[in-house]
Amino acid sequence: MPNRKEALDNIRAACKALEQARKSLSAALLDHADEEGRRGGEYAALQDLHRRVSQAAALLPHGGGRT
Repeated sequence: MPNRKEALDNIRAACKALEQARKSLSAALLDHADEEGRRGGEYAALQDLHRRVSQAAALLPHGGGRT
């Protein structure tokens, strides 16, 4: 079943990428908050994107890899 193995490998890679995106967005939010004092549309956009990525990660069977 090479197709199944390939599909699972792709899912694992996507999960890792999603978790990395969540971590990167968390760091960006912290950096931006320090620079801008949590003002402006860019911070709000980052906050919204972080929320959506975190929600998607939470739907994964392992909770998005959070440790």
